[in-house]
Amino acid sequence: MTEVSFSWRTLLPWIQKQRWCPKNASLDLVHAQKLGADGIWLLFLSAGTAILPVPVLAQDSSAPAVDASTPEMGSPLSVVEASAPEIGNPLPVVEASAHPLFAKALLTLSGLTAPEDLTVKPLGAEQSNTSLVLYSKEFSKPLLLKFIRVLFPGEHPEVKVGAALSKSGSQVIPRFYGSAVVEIAGVSYTLSVLSEFLSEAKDAWKLFTEDTAASCLAASLGAATLQLHVDLAAAFTQTTPLFLTHLIDRIQAEYQYTQAKLPQDSEFLTTLAAPLAKLCEKLFTSKEASLSSAIDSSAQLEFASAQLKSPSAQSITAPKEPIANPISLLPTQLIHGDFHLGQVLHTPANDKFPWKFVDFEGEPLRPLESRHKADLALRDCAGMLRSFSYAAAVKYGLSSKARKWEETTREAFLAGYFPHGISDFEKQLLTVLEFEKACYEYRYETAFRPNWQWIPQQSLKRFGEIS
Repeated sequence: MTEVSFSWRTLLPWIQKQRWCPKNASLDLVHAQKLGADGIWLLFLSAGTAILPVPVLAQDSSAPAVDASTPEMGSPLSVVEASAPEIGNPLPVVEASAHPLFAKALLTLSGLTAPEDLTVKPLGAEQSNTSLVLYSKEFSKPLLLKFIRVLFPGEHPEVKVGAALSKSGSQVIPRFYGSAVVEIAGVSYTLSVLSEFLSEAKDAWKLFTEDTAASCLAASLGAATLQLHVDLAAAFTQTTPLFLTHLIDRIQAEYQYTQAKLPQDSEFLTTLAAPLAKLCEKLFTSKEASLSSAIDSSAQLEFASAQLKSPSAQSITAPKEPIANPISLLPTQLIHGDFHLGQVLHTPANDKFPWKFVDFEGEPLRPLESRHKADLALRDCAGMLRSFSYAAAVKYGLSSKARKWEETTREAFLAGYFPHGISDFEKQLLTVLEFEKACYEYRYETAFRPNWQWIPQQSLKRFGEIS
């Protein structure tokens, strides 16, 4: 590697304001790598156990000018002075994640030939990563390049899931095309993921928060979620069940960790201990003899004829063998892991598969190795139910309309996922899984979006009331 000396600390004020930068993290430059001959450098900053890649462009006379106010950045980019042996005199340097030269470098790292006429359009939505839409006459349709902002060692879940589901012919994800990998000190990291871009798709979060009639689509979203779980179960065989006692221990640990991380809220959080213990006891002493898992029961994979005729209905394939499970052993499989409306796209109604699921990287606050362990399929369902709570809060605040909209949307989603009905035990499981998710959200919002902390807080209060 060529030695390079950047005044990289000048970028710190900008970096520390970004959503992908861990709060209060101590950052240090651990690696720098030049990509190609066009002045693109990739700086790698350590942030605890994670690595943050920051692309910069040394702008000499041969390099295209960088738009200093791209939608992804939201404000003018930081400029620093750089000095590298082959550059000579110090040159202005800009953060270059939205620059075509950087996109071309990532395509080259993916083993693809970057078209000369490549143009790049950043997606303006708030994200933990940076997504770029790539256009070229050489592409039959635009491509989506996701630049991963927080790197952990090993294969990224987005690559693992995207490659497997695309190979199996799954119709509920955008098609996967490849990934770029970088090696630092002998350790491999996934730097970017390339997939199909669905130009006419609408973000489900916007759909459900802006369209007053969107809640009528919740049933078909539930059905599509079931199809996703069927496809994941077929692509990734998982036979190790989860003991109910271990699940209860995990949820208790999540609650206790939240208490430890947020001592300023101890008075409120302490009020949840008794309701949580009561519900966990109900789960443990349940008299039901079996759990009709949505993944393991062929009956759950049938639709009512009216739903099949809906323009938003999904096609679905039942597994060959239904499996019965003792109540103490809960079936697990690979799941999405961070399932909410922001991870779902809705394509035109005449599409046979109108819902597409994206971003299979798990919850960003958790270590990579723990994000994609097999888990209960109902954990994804709980994540979506929590997302409906957020959507209701954004639409209607604390009004009675919010509660009514949320309840109606929840019921429709669960009817789509459980077309033959949901058992009392599964309802109890969903409740504790929602509690687990709300604890995570409470910590996340406290750290990154304090103006939204009240949303999971209100849900946790309701949990204390209904339990």
